Amino acid sequence: PGLGFDDTVGEIHTLKQIFAVELPENGFLFPEFNERSADDNAVLYSSRRTDYMQDALLSNVLDVTMTLPAKQQKDGFTELVTDVLGEESNFETILSIQENLRETIRDKKNEAVGETVFLDKNTMRNVFEKSGVSDERLNRFDKKYDEQFDMKKIRDRQIDSEIVDETMEVSGTGRREAAPMVKIDEKLFADNVAPVRNIEVRNSNMVLRVNTKHTDIIDTRVIDGRKCLVIELTDDMTVNGIPVAEGTVSK
Repeated sequence: PGLGFDDTVGEIHTLKQIFAVELPENGFLFPEFNERSADDNAVLYSSRRTDYMQDALLSNVLDVTMTLPAKQQKDGFTELVTDVLGEESNFETILSIQENLRETIRDKKNEAVGETVFLDKNTMRNVFEKSGVSDERLNRFDKKYDEQFDMKKIRDRQIDSEIVDETMEVSGTGRREAAPMVKIDEKLFADNVAPVRNIEVRNSNMVLRVNTKHTDIIDTRVIDGRKCLVIELTDDMTVNGIPVAEGTVSK
């Protein structure tokens, strides 16, 4: 623990460790340090847990808005697509949404080079519409999108996961009635909702990852009465690292 002066004997001795300080859960830096100088127009907030919203600090001390944590954005987007599509949730539509999403993000990054790309409500709705989602299902979009940023719903999810703000004193009411006051930006960070490198197809028996640039090699068909996922084979195919020789595929 270190050396120190013991005034009881008048000598320097090894200090006894009487307490330990753990890593901080939350913190902030003001002014923020940008481009090798202090930035009085910004504050840097840090949280050890990215899935944890420290409501009291954000609202009472910093008085700022914030975007949802990455996991909540990703899970919320998955829930949004599932609820909006409903019975229209087929392979082609889901793949089309992913492709149009990546195209939209690419265009935005080209327009604002070096800046963080966010997707708002109108942008997301245009992606769904461009992907062939029916008008009936698009009518559900606005309500379902808004639900992703409903603070009571967000707090309920945190409580269910035992992720609560321990600094918030709640008297005479249940935790679910104590809605947080922190303001949420109703937009999604592009990299949290769109796959950058791979599309993942999964069921209970297999996991398939396909490069986002080559999603055209997969398709769905009904063969001999069975629903099948069809994958175009290439010459560089391997099985557990072992190359498959040309001409060995059964017809």
